[in-house]
Order: sequence, then structure tokens, then C-alpha cells
Amino acid sequence: MGPSFVLERFEFLYKNEWRYRAFKGLVTFLTGPAGSGKSTGAESLLYALGLTKSRVMPEVRQCDVVRLVFRVAGTRWQASRSGRSSGGQVIFQDLSSSAEPERSFPVQVSKAGEVSAGDFILELFGIQPMRSGAVTLNLSHVYRIMALGQATIATEYLGGLSKAERVLLFEVLLGLRDAALDRLENAADDADNRYSKAKRVLNQFNKLRESGVLADPEAVRAQHAAKTRAHQEAARQWDEANAVYSDMAGECGRLKAVYEVADKDLSGARRKSEEAVALLRAASEAQGRAQGHLNGLNAAAMRNEGAVRGAGRLCLRGSRACVGSAGSLVPRKVAVKSGARRLSPVLRRSWTALS
Repeated sequence: MGPSFVLERFEFLYKNEWRYRAFKGLVTFLTGPAGSGKSTGAESLLYALGLTKSRVMPEVRQCDVVRLVFRVAGTRWQASRSGRSSGGQVIFQDLSSSAEPERSFPVQVSKAGEVSAGDFILELFGIQPMRSGAVTLNLSHVYRIMALGQATIATEYLGGLSKAERVLLFEVLLGLRDAALDRLENAADDADNRYSKAKRVLNQFNKLRESGVLADPEAVRAQHAAKTRAHQEAARQWDEANAVYSDMAGECGRLKAVYEVADKDLSGARRKSEEAVALLRAASEAQGRAQGHLNGLNAAAMRNEGAVRGAGRLCLRGSRACVGSAGSLVPRKVAVKSGARRLSPVLRRSWTALS
């Protein structure tokens, strides 16, 4: 049988205050409900000896120094280690002999042949370093037979039941269930969940504010007020523009009515113009015919005048037949000229009106 290993005192420095727990008997029971810290307490004891784990309990991380006083084969030792880092050094001091200096060993070795804190503890236990292939015996292996790890009973004995399932199972089997207490616990769980969610959202919000992604609330309020004023000003301008548009729409309707009346007047004027053009064309044709008739009368009159002059020499003085024959042509010529003169002003006025 190997040497005895007895724990005497566990000390830890937390917020500049030393706290301790003393073990007075050979057997100590850690009792409490699930999540009360039993595994954390057991882990913290061996953490001071140089136990290496990828994940250390956060309660241990919060301690500045973790210190364990123990006896091995009658010799009292003290092991001290920083709780802030999973690495670092473990300082061992032989309390049975004041002449012995302190010994410091790294938690993890960085080169071959170096002795770690766990190796020193195994040496105190009388366990020689062993190696099989790629596997080397260390303190974490021995720890598994010294203490039950987190959820070992739940995994090995209860088939991996969760914390809530284990609590419910034993409460039902032991007759510890109470309806009123269940309602209170459920209400407390709901409140705790809401609190955790609100806290998580608040932390996210604070991180965003600290990173500058979110602006200060006062700045956000000022921007909102400025945008509100800008929106109100835009709404006012829109109302004014809408009123102007309404006036322009009314004016457009009025102009459209005026245009329709003018279009009708234009159509009437175009129709009258076509009628006037037809009248002018008829008048021009009548004038041409009158002018041709006048030219014919002028030619006939000229011939008649020549005939009269020749016949006058033959006629007797005072002969009415001769005079009457010549005189009958003169009034007809005068009448045609007078009608042509009356028609010419009418044609000129019609042409002026059309142009």
C-alpha cells in the first residue's frame, strides 16, 4: 500500500481577502443539490496541486491564489497556485522542515526532461513515471480514481440524465414533489430565463455602444428630432406644392375649355373661309366673264364707231336713223363699264379678308 494522502486545509485569496476551509476528520462529505458547487470544490482541491484541464471552473478562475495544505506519509506540504491562469507555476513548501526551500514546478512542461507539478505530486505518492507507447501516466489519470468527476454518477449510473431529469426523478421517487413549490420553481425559472435573456441583450447592446456601432441615445434622440423636423418641413412643402398643383389643374381645365371654344371658333372660321374662297372664286369667274364681255363690247363699240364715222359722211345731216344706230351702242358700253367698276371693289375686299 502506498503512503497516505490527507487534506488539512484549503485556502483561497478572493478580492484581497483570504478565506479557508479546514478538514477536521479523515472522511469529509460534500453534500448539496445539483449545481451547488460540489464538483467545483473537489476540482479546486487538486487544481492547487497542478491539475491540468482544458476548461477550469469559472469560480476557480476568480481566485487570485489557491492554496492547499496536505500531508503525505506524515510530511506536511503546502501547494500554492494562481487561479487566473491555467498554466503558470505551482509552489511547494515543506511545512515539516523550515530549512527546506520552496520548490517551483511548471504546470505544463516545455522541454524534455523537465519535471511538472503533477510529476512531483506523483513522486510524493510513490508513483513512478510510466509510459506505454504514446501514453504517459500523469496526475489527471490518478485524479479519476481519487475523485468522481463532473456528472460521473449521472453518466455512468443514471444513463446520462440531465440535471432537471435527475432532480425530478429523485423528487418523485422520494415523495418530495409539492404542487405549490413546483409552481413557484417554474415561475422562478421563467423569471430567471427572462432575466438572463434581458441581461444578454443588454450586454450585447453595451458592447455595440462601446465599439461605436451604436451611437449614444442622446445623439440618436437628437437625430430623430432633426429627422422629424425635416419630415414636417417636407410635409409642409408637399402641401404647398399640392395646393399649387390643384390651382394649376383648375387653370389647365379652364384653358382646356377655352381651347375647345377656340377650336370650335377656328372650325367655324375655317368653314367661313372656305365659303368665302368659293365666293371669291365665283366672283373672280364672274369678273372674268364680265371683263371678257366688256372687252367684246369695247371691240364692238370700236367697230361701230368706225362704221358710224364712215356712215356719217354718207348720211344726211339730222338723220335720226343714223344717229339712233350709233347712239344705241354707247349706253350699253357705259353700263358694262359701270358694272365692272362696282364688281372690282367687292373682289378686292374679299381678297383682303382672306389674306
